[in-house]
Amino acid sequence: MLKDFFKTTRVLDGGMGQELLNRGVVPYGTIWGATALFHKKYHKLLIQTHLDFIKAGAEVIVTNTFGSRKRRLIENKLSHKYLELNKLAGKLARDAVKKSKKKVLIAGSLPPQNFTYFADLGKDLNFIKKNFKSQAKCLNPYVDFFYLDVMCSLKECILGINSIKSFKKKILIGIHIRKNGKLPSGENFLSVVKKLEKYKPIGIIVSCVSIEDVAFVIKGLRKFKTPYGFKINAFEHIPAGWKPDSNNPKVQLGKRKDLTPNKFAKFGIKSVMDIKKHAKQFDSNGDGKADMVACPPGWGCEKQITKHFAELGLGDFINPIQADYSASMADAVSKYKNGKSILFYTWTPNWTVGALKLGKDVVWIEVPYSKTKPTKIANATKSKVNLGFGADDIRPAANADFLKANPKVEKMLKKASIPLGDIAAQNLKMNKGEKSEKAIKKHAAEWIKANQSTFDSWIK
Repeated sequence: MLKDFFKTTRVLDGGMGQELLNRGVVPYGTIWGATALFHKKYHKLLIQTHLDFIKAGAEVIVTNTFGSRKRRLIENKLSHKYLELNKLAGKLARDAVKKSKKKVLIAGSLPPQNFTYFADLGKDLNFIKKNFKSQAKCLNPYVDFFYLDVMCSLKECILGINSIKSFKKKILIGIHIRKNGKLPSGENFLSVVKKLEKYKPIGIIVSCVSIEDVAFVIKGLRKFKTPYGFKINAFEHIPAGWKPDSNNPKVQLGKRKDLTPNKFAKFGIKSVMDIKKHAKQFDSNGDGKADMVACPPGWGCEKQITKHFAELGLGDFINPIQADYSASMADAVSKYKNGKSILFYTWTPNWTVGALKLGKDVVWIEVPYSKTKPTKIANATKSKVNLGFGADDIRPAANADFLKANPKVEKMLKKASIPLGDIAAQNLKMNKGEKSEKAIKKHAAEWIKANQSTFDSWIK
């Protein structure tokens, strides 16, 4: 059963070390997050951090053992605490899972046994082998599988695998890469993955990297049989002179604010069929299906959505909500603002586009095939996307006799064009209650004032 665990998209927890520091743990020397093991006063905080990751959707939590490797403890004159701290990390992770009352797996973190982010293993390989095995032995009673965390060379991966094979547990391999898609050893990441497949890992992930680095390997990874994934860094910045194995004066690295849904979309959900892998993320009623705000019965878009569901088998993993659209979308926007993922049908111009900024809050998702041609939506998409719907235009209509008698009006109507974003913004005002004739005239006057030169060009 466990061998197929990562054949379905799974959610791992976040970076424990930085999170503990952000929550008030004062690091001892260079053991950083492992300080929460060393000091009993932090044990409850560590358990709570595990629980918060689980509450946020983590299906796998990783033991807090990155900083309790033998070399780090020797450097900090804490080697006598080695067995105690590593066993404790496993126990506290197990306590957190038990307390959560959820089916969550525990991955035993086995970090580089030499230095972080360095391919050089030193001259004493026995030291590396011995400590991979001894740390794994401490964790073995508490974990479901082992996680080789931030490996920097093929050699290091193989040393880790061979050192712990006697435990007969599945292994997830986390490999660190640089900006060019290569390991710190200079080896090509995809070549390394190919060579590691024969060891039959439970999965291979790109570990401790920026999302931008993923672009170098994502296409190649899709060709392998081994499940793959990513552990993305959200560091705001790395200070000048900062070293991963040093007692730096500032170890809190901040949080990036630009990791938008749009940034992640190209690595995750592109097609509506991808929702099947992520249905749980959009399930609000616990039926196992993603909930999607659709169109009410009788609407034109409702017929097209019904067609998509029939053609693509979407009903197997998506539950369409066909209630009052405005009320349903207001509820969806509220859920998003509370940190929840939402799936909804919309069009432009629409107030939702004003409430949820495209490219920042939301992204378009495509259908894998459709009789409709891919369409570029002005001011809404950067490229042609197949949304499965024909693009319609909003065009002015006027009495022919009136236009004949008023040619200047006809000329203006042909020239006039208002950006979709501005229309969406006005629609949002109406949705918030400003929908009287007086209010709408006020909106128009405000837009004209803000775009006076454009308006003047229409009426000349």
